Amino acid sequence: MKSPKIAIILPAYNEELTIASTIGAFHKACPHAYIYVIDNNSKDNTNRIARQVIEENSIQGGVFFVARQGKANAMRWAFTNIESEIYVMCDADATYPAEKINDLLLPVLKGEAEMVVGDRLSGASQEYRDATNRQFHSFGNQLIRLIINKLFRAKMNDILSGFRVFSRRFVLNFPILSEGFELETEMTLFALDRRFEIREIPTPIVSRPEGSASKLNTITDGTKVIRKVFSIFRDYRPFLFFGGIASFLAIMGLGFGAIPVYEFISTGTVLRFPTAILASSLIVLSVLVFAIGLILQTVERHHRLSFERGLINFGRSKKFEKEE
Repeated sequence: MKSPKIAIILPAYNEELTIASTIGAFHKACPHAYIYVIDNNSKDNTNRIARQVIEENSIQGGVFFVARQGKANAMRWAFTNIESEIYVMCDADATYPAEKINDLLLPVLKGEAEMVVGDRLSGASQEYRDATNRQFHSFGNQLIRLIINKLFRAKMNDILSGFRVFSRRFVLNFPILSEGFELETEMTLFALDRRFEIREIPTPIVSRPEGSASKLNTITDGTKVIRKVFSIFRDYRPFLFFGGIASFLAIMGLGFGAIPVYEFISTGTVLRFPTAILASSLIVLSVLVFAIGLILQTVERHHRLSFERGLINFGRSKKFEKEE
């Protein structure tokens, strides 16, 4: 039986110190895989070194240049232009152990998962903190994990891991809307919302080599990730999102409205017209927001029905291809 094609995609931005070791480690761990380095507008020797390593070791794949900055843009190009049956995504900073790739591949190869995540946090949280040496980054990861697990009733351990394996079905159905490092959050949310099977495999990380620095900014990228969580919550759970806002407005309206109502009952006149107008406006606004939530929930349901039909048709087409 012919082995499925495996594409290892390494988005890289200014990784001249680590790109050679990363390519070599993945080639050693999975020699039959294709390795694609996506040079995301690097200003150093990342491109040249990557090409040299791939050519000298006769590695299948290649190096491609994507000028539009952002990890998500690099992966968007890769998912659009690279044909494969299984896709592997990993950062090119040599912090993820390439030898774990076969453990991550197994659930996808066996058809037990559509996305497998290299979990850096289970049983290795102290090692992860020591390797990153950034407490706020670790705190942000935990915060995002808590929010997503609450919103989607999930039990994910590592939302932001950059080491993942995907099935072809997941890649063909996943629209990349972000541009930067919020990509991992978008992938996780999409998989949870669309009920793709997810597995997590413990994958301890190591410190970057001396002289190599992370491209992440804890505050800037953390803000983007949190914004992405709420935007997807708004898009995928519109009734809860807008219903919550409507409830808040209604409570505020009733609170302000209680004052002129009490005055009217006590004196027979309304003394605070501005307060009464504000209360009425808040109630009307809450009704409008609630109606928006209902409408968007209906639209989302129709989108979900179309998506599920598409998955069914995809599965049937693959079955017919195998029979032929």
